[in-house]
Amino acid sequence: MLAIIPTINKSPLTTALIDTLLDDGVSVIVIDGTPEPDIKHAPRPGLTRLYHVWNIYKTWNFGMHMARVKSHRTLFVLNDDLIIAPGSFVKMDALLTESGFGILSCEDLERDNEMAMR
Repeated sequence: MLAIIPTINKSPLTTALIDTLLDDGVSVIVIDGTPEPDIKHAPRPGLTRLYHVWNIYKTWNFGMHMARVKSHRTLFVLNDDLIIAPGSFVKMDALLTESGFGILSCEDLERDNEMAMR
């Protein structure tokens, strides 16, 4: 499993998301588009940090490419402000494998966002 997280180093929730992913056995690539990134992050096994000012589509495409190159069966494309329970990524991976579906999209029904796709 591989997760790609585009960010502009904004969300204070990103570190907790990365911890959840790594604890679930998911490899993580964070692509930070901050013009002047704070690169004082401690290295962690399973975590790659890249600093590029890419548009969101290039970031997603890079994640799909890396999933193929590294032979990951599952790719999670995530927002940097996602809050999710431990174990959820393992369950989603299993659901995708068992169902035969290629894409799983989840909507946050608790989020008040009139612009969200319904």
